[in-house]
Amino acid sequence: MKNHLFLMSLTVALGILVGSISVRGINLGISGALFVGLYLGARGYTVPNDYFTWNLMFFVVAVGLLAAEDTLRVLKLYGLKFLLLSVAVTGMGALTTLVLGLLFSGSASPHMIAGTYTGALTSSPGLGAALEATRGNPDVTIGYSVAYPFGVIAVVLFVQLIPVLFRIDVAKE
Repeated sequence: MKNHLFLMSLTVALGILVGSISVRGINLGISGALFVGLYLGARGYTVPNDYFTWNLMFFVVAVGLLAAEDTLRVLKLYGLKFLLLSVAVTGMGALTTLVLGLLFSGSASPHMIAGTYTGALTSSPGLGAALEATRGNPDVTIGYSVAYPFGVIAVVLFVQLIPVLFRIDVAKE
């Protein structure tokens, strides 16, 4: 497909449709676009690498602009506890990646392991940093691409199941 903007728009539209499909009250939401993108990418549809850089910048800027007010409020409410939780979750992911990376060091390159870490944590900015640090080594993207869908599914399930398991009324909260 020659028109890359049309391809991206089509992927987003189909992703919204896929993400809206609910099974027992659980859906993929906007993550549906990822799975449609993976499907179309596996079929040979691609966009220029520059699209990745630009869209990653837009994503990071949007998160910063949208989350700044809430981030400050949460830090005022929970302070050090929230920061420690964030460091612990990220640190446990890093430690797990390090240990498993050492176990699989014969079959996976350090670049692929770095990509797997950023993908499993669904960290697109982390992917950008890893690519920059490795001068665009393709193994980073491969590791990220393999781990990211599993990371997304884990987060989507966790976020939607935790309120059910702990009987939290999300509307009330």
